[in-house]
Amino acid sequence: MFKKRTLDGKINFVVRILFVIAFAETIIFAVLTKDSSNIINAFTALLGFALTFVPEAVENISKKRIRFSSGVKIAIVLFIFAAELLGEINSFYEKIPWWDNMLHSLSGAILALIGFMLVYAMNESKKVEIHLSPLFIAAFAFFFAVAAGAVWEIFEFAGDRLFSMNMQKFRPPDGVSTLTTETWRYDAGLIDTMTDIILDTVTAFAVAVSGYIKIKTGKWKAENYKKKEDRSK
Repeated sequence: MFKKRTLDGKINFVVRILFVIAFAETIIFAVLTKDSSNIINAFTALLGFALTFVPEAVENISKKRIRFSSGVKIAIVLFIFAAELLGEINSFYEKIPWWDNMLHSLSGAILALIGFMLVYAMNESKKVEIHLSPLFIAAFAFFFAVAAGAVWEIFEFAGDRLFSMNMQKFRPPDGVSTLTTETWRYDAGLIDTMTDIILDTVTAFAVAVSGYIKIKTGKWKAENYKKKEDRSK
């Protein structure tokens, strides 16, 4: 059965198994150690597991009008794996200084690609008589990615305030007793948040510009206008 799966299906299956194992481990450790941080990790594992179903859910809800390519599906599930299982549960955010910046750079690009898919599906829908310009499509992809990045920062803020997490890095790391040391800044949380938003914006803009150029110079434009002409006859 596993051999019959597509490459993205195999990767998704393995990542889901790893999330299930992580969830079971954190629950066991929470019971044995009575450490609240393990409860948070269990919730994170459960959230990561659920997020791996999002692309499939979007395709089913849209009745396949929105389709994710195999490459995008792989990018999404590996991003979830790197952010939730490695970043949060295994503390890669603390162990590897550039881990958070790398993920936010990738998220801006991935979200912009998803934005292109969403607006392209609407543009090509037979139920919606609307034809969008390449500039509008690129702008939508860009602002969709930036807005999604902002929503994620709200999620991080809520997690920090409601569950005493440190997703926005507003608390000093273990071993640092004051916010005024040379290795820590009092405005670390603000710097982390703004850096994340800037990285999301820069990579989303790069993908939006690349997509705009592709639409303007590729076959999509000719095919799109041909469809317009056929509908007008």
